Amino acid sequence: MVRLATASRLMSGHWRKTGENLRGSSVLGCGRWRNYGADPNIAEIELAENGPRMVGHFACRAVWSCDHCARGRVAQTRGWLRGALFPALEARSMTGGLLTFTMAHAYGDDWAEVVARLHKAFALFDRRMSKWYTKAGSLGKLKALEAPVGSNGLHPHLHVLLTYRKGFDTTEMAEAMRTAWDKAVAEVGGRCNEHGFDFKPGCLNDYPAKLEAAHEMASHCTKAARRKGRTLAQLLDRAAVGDKQAAAEWLRAQAALGGRMRFHAGGLPKKLGIECPSEWEETPDLDESEAVEKPEPVRITYPQRDHLNATNTTHGRAGLAMILRAARGGDVAQVRRVVAALCEAHNRAEEEAGRAGSFWHWTEDRFREILDEAAKRPLKPDEVGAYIEAKARNITPKDQPMTDAQRLHLDAMAEGFGMSTSEAAALDGAALDAWIDEAEDAMAWALDLWEPDDGQRVQRVPPQWSPLVVRGQHPQGSQA
Repeated sequence: MVRLATASRLMSGHWRKTGENLRGSSVLGCGRWRNYGADPNIAEIELAENGPRMVGHFACRAVWSCDHCARGRVAQTRGWLRGALFPALEARSMTGGLLTFTMAHAYGDDWAEVVARLHKAFALFDRRMSKWYTKAGSLGKLKALEAPVGSNGLHPHLHVLLTYRKGFDTTEMAEAMRTAWDKAVAEVGGRCNEHGFDFKPGCLNDYPAKLEAAHEMASHCTKAARRKGRTLAQLLDRAAVGDKQAAAEWLRAQAALGGRMRFHAGGLPKKLGIECPSEWEETPDLDESEAVEKPEPVRITYPQRDHLNATNTTHGRAGLAMILRAARGGDVAQVRRVVAALCEAHNRAEEEAGRAGSFWHWTEDRFREILDEAAKRPLKPDEVGAYIEAKARNITPKDQPMTDAQRLHLDAMAEGFGMSTSEAAALDGAALDAWIDEAEDAMAWALDLWEPDDGQRVQRVPPQWSPLVVRGQHPQGSQA
């Protein structure tokens, strides 16, 4: 959670400095914002078996910017490999080989272009190897992208687990793959040496090999960049203690990797009849003695507005980590003391920066401006808290004037009934809504006045009809 706080601080600082909203900036709301449908007024902590966690709060799923969500995604994929993919391949007498793809790059290169070039080269390679895949009886592959940062800049590389039938001789296919990769890299304008391609066949032939394959395909901060460079998480650790170069490299990596998938299994799960990695949930095997009802977990609640202030990036503290650490013992008072202290630090930071330190200083008009903006465009990260506060206070948006679409709709309704929207031209907000309601009632009333006459349906419109009448009363002078 400390890394999450550092990532949020870097993302918000980048936006304030450049106005650019990087992909993965949703890390700002991870564990802070409330999920849709959850009570927007409370923050909630559950003391689960593996420690306290936020309940009903947003999870960003940003695998490059959020260390917390990245760990969960990696663990889920590793569990899927061991619990679903490997048994399914074994049941079909299949095995797999580990491939690694990369290309040369320099620190001064455009990191986003380096990543794009790698994927373009792999797409060419993959298409040209399709006949060999068929010959080997392959059902598909799992692709994993890793991207540490070293002296030569971002080092993106792909690990691919290629499935094929047991007993297939991969010697010729390995040579064909190396040739195809060298050619693909050259075609996209890249460079490749002898380290740009690697193939390890038969990596699922025994249990230790399967463990190694699962570790190679899905690991977090345990193997990448162990000899040179740093992982994105390690860059965050350096940035947290004031390393400005590490912070700049982390942001540069986010700009290059934003939107790229960490893992991709394609059609492999469907062909094997198993779940996708993102749907995998491990279910522990329990015997009858363990299958007993467990007591309801302890939950701690406090105001959501305080949670947003306490976990804000303004005070420079890892607020969410501090709150969850305080909740480990289940001491509600301790949690609320920590939240209050963080809120006070937030207010001091806001005052020092010349901003209001609390939403309680906001006027209703200021809240309505946020609500109006939310109806027009996606909110900026630092506007979301004000929007939630406005909803919690049941503040309604400002009255909006009648739009052209509303006017056309009312004209269409009134056509042939002697109605006009001229009376409503100066109305807005609640008055306009009332006018529309009355107009709709008038339509139903006029329809009730239609009577058959010589086989035709003749419309009778009350004279001097006005939409601005009391609901349920006919205008004076009308004829039934």
